[in-house]
Amino acid sequence: MRCPTCQAIDFIAADDVRDEARYPRYAVYWREAANLAFDKIRQDQAGYHYYLHQLSFGQLELSKDAGCYFCAALWYAFKEPPVYWNRTAIDSKTADSKELPIVLRLWISSRPEYTTSWRDIPNQEYVHAFCGSYEVEMRRVNTPTRKFSTANCHDTDMLDPFSRFSHELEQLSCEGRLLEEESDTGSSLSIDLARTWYKRCLRKHDACAIKQACQITIPILPTRVIDVKVEGTNPVLYESSQGEHGEYVALSHCWGDTQPIRIERDSVDNENRLRQESTELALPPLAQWPKTFRDAVTVVRKFKLQFLWIDNTGVIQGDKDDWARESEKMAQYFGDATFTIAANWGDNDDQGLFHNRNPLLMRPLRIIAPTREPQYKGFYICVTGPTSDYSLSDDQTPLTSRAWVLQEGLLSRRILGFGQRCISWTCFSTKSASEDNPIGREVEPYKHNPLSSIIPMRIQLRLPDHDMMARQKGRNLYFDSWYLTIEDFTRRNMKFKNDVMPAISGLAQAFAPFMDKGDEYVAGLWRNDLKLGLLWTVDRISPQRRLLPPGRVNFDPSGFTGPSWSWIAHCHKSIELRFSYKVLPGGCHDYLHYDDWVGTEIIKVAIAHRSLEQPYGQVLSGSLRVKARLPTLRIEAEPYELTSTDMQKRSYIAGVVSTTHTRRLTMDRKHFPEVFKDMVGDCDMDDMDDRLWRAHLRRGIVTATFLPLIMYDNDEVPTRLVGLALLPVGGRENEFVRIGRAGVDIESAWDVKNCTLPLTQIVVV
Repeated sequence: MRCPTCQAIDFIAADDVRDEARYPRYAVYWREAANLAFDKIRQDQAGYHYYLHQLSFGQLELSKDAGCYFCAALWYAFKEPPVYWNRTAIDSKTADSKELPIVLRLWISSRPEYTTSWRDIPNQEYVHAFCGSYEVEMRRVNTPTRKFSTANCHDTDMLDPFSRFSHELEQLSCEGRLLEEESDTGSSLSIDLARTWYKRCLRKHDACAIKQACQITIPILPTRVIDVKVEGTNPVLYESSQGEHGEYVALSHCWGDTQPIRIERDSVDNENRLRQESTELALPPLAQWPKTFRDAVTVVRKFKLQFLWIDNTGVIQGDKDDWARESEKMAQYFGDATFTIAANWGDNDDQGLFHNRNPLLMRPLRIIAPTREPQYKGFYICVTGPTSDYSLSDDQTPLTSRAWVLQEGLLSRRILGFGQRCISWTCFSTKSASEDNPIGREVEPYKHNPLSSIIPMRIQLRLPDHDMMARQKGRNLYFDSWYLTIEDFTRRNMKFKNDVMPAISGLAQAFAPFMDKGDEYVAGLWRNDLKLGLLWTVDRISPQRRLLPPGRVNFDPSGFTGPSWSWIAHCHKSIELRFSYKVLPGGCHDYLHYDDWVGTEIIKVAIAHRSLEQPYGQVLSGSLRVKARLPTLRIEAEPYELTSTDMQKRSYIAGVVSTTHTRRLTMDRKHFPEVFKDMVGDCDMDDMDDRLWRAHLRRGIVTATFLPLIMYDNDEVPTRLVGLALLPVGGRENEFVRIGRAGVDIESAWDVKNCTLPLTQIVVV
């Protein structure tokens, strides 16, 4: 039901809400609106117009009580403002607030190819509702076209979800049952919409299928999956036979402090085993499971699927070997799952998937606008609800703060996300579909630049056509994508240090087919781009990393996680690793121009893994055998405040770190015969509390060895020589450990070419 005011909405807006002379029939409105607080509404803003919706907040409330669902949505939106407003919600009980008018601000495009009607411009936010100094955003959502609703749908259950769901919404609203029946994200209407997305993807999205030899195949089951059985029975743990095929759903979730369902083979006696020779193991009663697991079982059953895979349930607890084997396969499990359920809003497994919400602040509301165009029947608008924390792509969700989730999200074919406001859907052919925008946005995964920022990396990594590999002057551009992935990964929370390599191993396996033939994955980096890959630096803690409750830590940095030359040794910190196009091959300051002059050669990379069969898994040791000229550095212990000139010199290699990690340095010039003054630079320290650094500190100076890696010209002199600062470690000769990344200013590249230092072989561990 819509009130007469909402039925008459045409958004033929006044240029100024106070323009009483121009719109005399609204004279009483303009007089009442004279006291409107204009701190948020600027009359001189080009492209904005205003339209009076209700004379007062009190009238909005009366219309809501009479059954107008659009007025009700506005009323609830002002009563329940988004959390990011950081302000108090409107109190409709006070006399002042009841007298405030409701004014809609419309955005009118100035681009000539568009009409002056805001509703003709897709994919933008067009309307803001004002009540005094309070503001609510509304946006028009994508509406189905004839091509979408007919050509892409061949039967009734695949028809336009807008028509069906908006009709049910109106029906429930008129009967007063909407808030009761749609009060959480596990409602029947929400799950029905999810099934519609799923069916459409199965029938129409060829890119989302698992293919082998151009034939769609059913994937191999994980080692252990939960057989959800049917409603009213208890699920069991099913151990699949080798190579057994089947469809299953994966769960992406935050463990938190919740105890998982523990399945320890040694503790399973004959009484707990359903039968001695069976491949099924009994599980505790469903009522005793964590709520997120119970809700996931409910979803799988409603999709009429049989198996559910949960990471900490599919692994034998306490068995390190089983964990090592299964963690190596987790990325494959997510990639082969029929779809992944993402528990977006909960920070532990006791909170569940489903969340209470107000459907009026999430469902698209249909507005029938008066128009002279007979084919135009109206549009849909969505009022911003109390929180935007509902999408997997939303950086503010607890789930996306986990490092493990990066590969889970990038490698999953389909993701059904459960947030606080609504559910969402993403696949290789659909983006940004949710309950407040059911159509979402379609993408064409096979027609794009492989490194386009518009196409998500999750789509790029699943392309079957490797001929689309991007290259630039002989260098694979997927190296840069990997470095950006590392930065994203290290900005997230991780609890256990042994999880570092397994948590990114799936992504490394996904990147491998896009790398050059014969390339090798070496402790989080790639062998063919190692000179650049070694130039990572530790940034200050990223503001994107989520704060955890007291008593919990992001990461335990103690113990061995990887060799000092790899970023995995400091992955509990935020890693910076990117390069300006100017310094890359083909750029105006291509570092390869001086590669022979620098003379550094990486002779051998040796990595020992926990298992020889797991080249992407946990690292036990790693060493680099390098041949190079090795000058001496004198690094000052006091922090060095970077100047604007310093910032510009460092702009070719990103990572202007905190000054507490930056030290001034001087390089020994005695082997550079043409140099007559000190060669100065700076060093970004990896760890200022490192015992080795402290042990070498003498009189405020640390004497270190410099391992040069690349050299390039700046737009202005001097030339920049960049490499690693090393300190000797252990009892073996010529064995070093990295303590930071160093850069030195050189007057001329010829100074480096004419260096008289001999080439020396060293090992960096």
